[in-house]
This record gives sequence, structure tokens and C-alpha cells, in this order.
Amino acid sequence: MFIPGGSGPTTASKAPRVLPSTQIWTLEADRRTSTGLAGFLKEKGFRKLFVCGLATDFCVAWTALDARTAGFDITLVEDASRAIDLDGSLVRARADLHAAGVRFQPAAVA
Repeated sequence: MFIPGGSGPTTASKAPRVLPSTQIWTLEADRRTSTGLAGFLKEKGFRKLFVCGLATDFCVAWTALDARTAGFDITLVEDASRAIDLDGSLVRARADLHAAGVRFQPAAVA
């Protein structure tokens, strides 16, 4: 996981419980170039990831889909996320996420 202002990747045991404004991407914006995050997380033994943030229908969805493609078990924390919802983008993103096997649950359960 990457913490803004940090000196590079850190393990969950060294990270704060809440990471506001942290963006986690497994692929660069071109959607082809790996950031190396998936390999790092796998090397450290992570298998299940929770994602949330802005915007559910874009950044959060792409992160969740990239992580599913990389083989992670993903849960999207719905009440900790918000969508932009342009012209049905949230409906499309939710359909893609469900099709990919992403689970949805509230923060109280996560």
C-alpha cells in the first residue's frame, strides 16, 4: 500500500487504519502498464482487499477491476464510496463489478 508523503510501499501492519486521499492502482492510466502494486501485495501475502473512495464509477471501479484481474478477492465498501454518475456510469460500473465478482458491503460489515 502506498501512503501519501511516505517513502514507498509499506505493509498493512505499519499503515494507519484510515488512509484518506490514498489512491491505489494496479495499472497506470494507460490501463496496460503495471505499477508493481499487485506483485508487491502478493509477495506480502495479501489476498483480500477492500476498496472505497471517489469515484465509485471510475477510479474505484477501475482499481477493483484491475485487482480482480490480478487475482485478488475484492470487496467494495459502498458507504465509504461516492459516484460521479455521468449518463448512467454508475449502473454500468456496478454491472461490470458484479460480473467480475466484486463483493459490495457497508463499512460496518467490512
